[in-house]
Amino acid sequence: MAGGGLPNLRDGASAGVDQAPVPAPAPPASTHVEDELFLDDGPPIFVTRHHAASDAGGDGTFAVLAPPLFEEQARTRKVLVNLARDLADAGIDAVRFDYPGTGLSEGASDELTLAAAAAAFDRAIGYCQRLGAARIHLFGFRLGGYLALSALPRLPAARAVVWEPILDLAGYRDELVRLERATQRLADGEPVGIDGNPVGAALLAELATAPAIDLAQLAPLRDRITLLCWDGRAIQDAAIRAGLAATVVPDVRFSWRHIRVLEPRSPALFRATIQAVKGA
Repeated sequence: MAGGGLPNLRDGASAGVDQAPVPAPAPPASTHVEDELFLDDGPPIFVTRHHAASDAGGDGTFAVLAPPLFEEQARTRKVLVNLARDLADAGIDAVRFDYPGTGLSEGASDELTLAAAAAAFDRAIGYCQRLGAARIHLFGFRLGGYLALSALPRLPAARAVVWEPILDLAGYRDELVRLERATQRLADGEPVGIDGNPVGAALLAELATAPAIDLAQLAPLRDRITLLCWDGRAIQDAAIRAGLAATVVPDVRFSWRHIRVLEPRSPALFRATIQAVKGA
């Protein structure tokens, strides 16, 4: 080579030699399947069932996952997808759903009502029953936690595992409205912007008048309820006073209060959730 220079080695290729591209590593084999569908036994709601790839992988245990609302739902959707996948890998069929007018479910967000959200939860439970579920457990995050705790007494064999549940919907509504500085628009009956979502006056009225959950009244169900929280100890303290199981999980970084560090999973929280669903 002129001037005694070295060959120009670029991208790992040697001069005059053709190298075969290095194949990308194969993705790990999937251990579960995700079925997406619309339930059409009412206003269509979007549902995803996560279950073992082999029907022999589970024991008939299902968990129905009720999400939060508004921006909390959008920011934590991936978290609940990952939780559902981990539940499926643990042999528990996980069913996620979108409230009417949210996510991929049909309808407009300003037409959503609390009653419609609760009905969607019940329809997801009914879907599990039609699949022949041996046991159906309830999971709820924030507003979904309110729905799960409210529905638990109607399902004698179920467990409820809730993350940071909203116990006082009237206080939740007041906080939302105050943050959005929208109180002057409520009397007009027009949709109010909450976290960028148009929210109808009907839902705001329902939130304002919904009964708060009294954990003490759930004490007879203490063996079937697990509360997991991380943003504060108020819920844990209230649960302990009522004789319920509640745990503060440290270092959870995907809540609405951690906008800049939204992690897609929390191994400790997921592990505690799966153990609680299994009754371990």
